Amino acid sequence: MLGAVVPLVPMPVLGGAGIVLFGSPSRSAASARSPRGLDDSSTIILVAVALGVGIIPLAAPTAHAGLPAWAQTVLGSGSSAGAPVAVVLNLFSHHLGTHSRTAVALKSS
Repeated sequence: MLGAVVPLVPMPVLGGAGIVLFGSPSRSAASARSPRGLDDSSTIILVAVALGVGIIPLAAPTAHAGLPAWAQTVLGSGSSAGAPVAVVLNLFSHHLGTHSRTAVALKSS
C-alpha cells in the first residue's frame, strides 16, 4: 500500500523532506558538539549555508556540469563542497569580521 502512495508524492515535497531529514540531525549534532553552541546568529547562518552547499550535489547532481574537471571533483561531493564553504565563512565571520574586533576591544579594556 505504501509503495503505491510514494510515487504520487511530488518531487519538490520529497526534496523538502530530504533536506529536513538531513539538516535537523546535522544541526543537533553540531549544536551538541560545539562548545559555544549555535546561539550566535552568524554561526547559525554559517551552518545553514554550509549544509545547503553540501546538499547541492545530492539535489542537483548536474548543477556544475559546465565547470572544469577540477571544480566538478571538488563540488561533486557534499562533504568536499560544504567543508571549504564552512571554513571560509568561519574565517570571515569569526576571525576577520565583527567578532574578532569585539574580542580585541574586550581584551584591550
